Amino acid sequence: MLFLLIPLLGNACQPVNLEPPLNRKTPLFEYATDYDRRQAAVSAARQLVAQRVQGTVDDVLILSVEPYKWNDICLGFPAPDEICPDDQINGFLIMLSANGQLFEAHTDSDGINVRFSVSAASFESPQEKAILLLARQLNISPTEILVQSIEPVQWPDSCLGIGGSGSCLTVITPGFRIILEARGQRFEYHSNSDGSLLYGGISPAEMPSNNSSDPLSEYLTLSMQRSYFTSTMVEQLLISSDYSTVISNNEGLQKSDIQLTPSEIEQLANWKANFADSTFTIREDNAQWQATVHLYGQGEEALPDFGQEILLNFVLEIYAREANPDTK
Repeated sequence: MLFLLIPLLGNACQPVNLEPPLNRKTPLFEYATDYDRRQAAVSAARQLVAQRVQGTVDDVLILSVEPYKWNDICLGFPAPDEICPDDQINGFLIMLSANGQLFEAHTDSDGINVRFSVSAASFESPQEKAILLLARQLNISPTEILVQSIEPVQWPDSCLGIGGSGSCLTVITPGFRIILEARGQRFEYHSNSDGSLLYGGISPAEMPSNNSSDPLSEYLTLSMQRSYFTSTMVEQLLISSDYSTVISNNEGLQKSDIQLTPSEIEQLANWKANFADSTFTIREDNAQWQATVHLYGQGEEALPDFGQEILLNFVLEIYAREANPDTK
């Protein structure tokens, strides 16, 4: 797997508690009417959770949405002293997160009756927690954040390599360096191996403007991250300057040292040589997902809108081919 070494960017630190992510599910196919109903239920659940945490709906992440048949009109979450006659109610079981808390929402099929409870479980991986923390620091949606790299590191002390007040213990601490990108800036986070500590990300390092080459272009050619609106499935692709390719997702897929075809390498080389460094995000027509692509260009020409679509389709075809090699 390709890893990058980037100088330390953050000095301030806030410890957070982390656990491995939950298993998530998302429907593979549904009719338009079912999609509209599910979206209405998800929207209503996000709104209620946002009100609970005194935030906005952009602060609320959808972890999973599953059809569910409830056995009473209280949807399994009765209010104190509420009478709940038995009935078969079709609806959704929705798992959400906000402000480091896990919420379980029960809804009917139209999102009119929505009830939720707060779980004490912690769910974020170090990568997910870093994304959420950066989103709060910049006051942006987590979907605007791109993961540049995740690198296993042996930190030299208990402060995970971030200088403190001298209270750091000199002890080798296994962990990860997580590099995120948002709005033309890179941010670095340090975690320990189980993610129970997460430091950094406060001080950004400015990305160079498009009239000069990004230093990362010496090592990278292209990166892609696709996220889904009904789950926290995240798919990533990274192509190095020598066109070695890595794909991964947050449900266990990881393939490295993928070899591109000669025609694909030629196409990438032309894009990199002719177009300037650029990052763009495209949302799928049916609003199921959005993808952010970063071309580490070294040219001077701006990448046009139609070129963005061509480049995205090019990358998605590579990802689909390598993630599902038996699919023609």
